[in-house]
Amino acid sequence: MSRSHLLRVAWASIALLAPACAPSDASERHESTFTLTAEWSPVARSEDGFHLEVESGLAAALDPGPAARERVYEWSDVAALLPPEDLEFDRPWTPDVGPIVELLKQLHPSATARLHRHCQPRRLLVPSEDGGPPVERVEAPRMDGPLGARGTILAREPHLDLLIRAHVQFRLGGGDVFYTPAQFECRLTVDPVAREVLALHIEVPDRDTNVDINVRERGVAFGRVDIAHVPTIRLRTDAAPPRRDAFALDRARVTLLCAFYPWAVVDWHELPDAFEMMKDEEDDRPLHAIVLYGSLDDESC
Repeated sequence: MSRSHLLRVAWASIALLAPACAPSDASERHESTFTLTAEWSPVARSEDGFHLEVESGLAAALDPGPAARERVYEWSDVAALLPPEDLEFDRPWTPDVGPIVELLKQLHPSATARLHRHCQPRRLLVPSEDGGPPVERVEAPRMDGPLGARGTILAREPHLDLLIRAHVQFRLGGGDVFYTPAQFECRLTVDPVAREVLALHIEVPDRDTNVDINVRERGVAFGRVDIAHVPTIRLRTDAAPPRRDAFALDRARVTLLCAFYPWAVVDWHELPDAFEMMKDEEDDRPLHAIVLYGSLDDESC
């Protein structure tokens, strides 16, 4: 075989290998995907037993189950939840709550960040048209502005690990049942360089009462209210977020709590302790007492 023939064969071999070695076009790259599994258990207990009212249909409305057991998502579905690159640890930031709302539509398509304050109309005194005494005007129940979401960084290495708190509500039973979980706690662990979600758990903390229920009834001046315990409301990947020190997690939760509720920085005390502290105070400051039906640090009541 001649030298020129050998060169032609060599160049032909290189040409055949070139397409396999060349970088693929950016348009052909696909984002990494992840699957979320949804769970939504029935009401286990409530103060006024709304979940036991079968004939009215309220029991069925309060047990919708997830809209989709499993659903596949892409990196773009969570990319907007990442914090600024220069954000310091223990500092909260405000991610867009929209992506979390979209994810929670896997539980129910009515998911919204606009929370219903109460199922009670607002009663306002307005000037009368004839110049007489003010008259009462009743406004229909209104939707509050969204509380939104707050997040904080748990770790940057070996992967970016985030804790996000969001407030989202569902409208069940054709829209007349306002179902408001206490909060959704989101653990998101990602590799931002590879654009890969390693773990994502979004859930309502399991506590004694963790859901507020408001029912609007036609022809009734004031709505009905109940507070309930629902053991499981969550979306999650099969992979779990990395284990973190309990103290670090609690500190992050307090950071997010204070970001939502300014009163959370107040040093609260039980009533007997407060009385003892008053005895030691040199000034004559008043004692402010709060009696609660439910919880002060979330939206469950």
